Amino acid sequence: QELFQIDLLSPWETCAGALLCLYCWKYTGTAAAILYAAQVHLQREVMEAAKLDGCGECRLFFRIRLPIIRGQVGLSLLFLLMDYFRIYKESFLLFGRYPPDELYLIQHYMANHYLKMDVFHVSVAAASMAMLCLLLFGLSALLMKEKRVKTK
Repeated sequence: QELFQIDLLSPWETCAGALLCLYCWKYTGTAAAILYAAQVHLQREVMEAAKLDGCGECRLFFRIRLPIIRGQVGLSLLFLLMDYFRIYKESFLLFGRYPPDELYLIQHYMANHYLKMDVFHVSVAAASMAMLCLLLFGLSALLMKEKRVKTK
């Protein structure tokens, strides 16, 4: 709170900016490491051949590099999405049990109803979270399966 100069009376945009800075600082390192490893393993011959054929840097990135590392980009996005669900701890430390309404996460809802011993609301929220995670997992599995069929 001292670092970002925020409290519960700060505008929600300032609070969201502080939470976003913490999220980026804490969790984007994993995605950066995965993408760096993917870039290192790109074949130089392919890049040099594309440059000799007159391919500019922008086209080289979007037409050659990005399709080659598409799987690693997807993995990085999946990790960032999983890490988004872990941002509750930072939000709780910055704003307490009841942050501004715009930043009220499902984890806040579950924790607050758990402390009230409202088991019904907690179980519905947990089931909703599980369904959302299963839906995202199923969607990513379908996309990966479709990718495998196209490459064969």
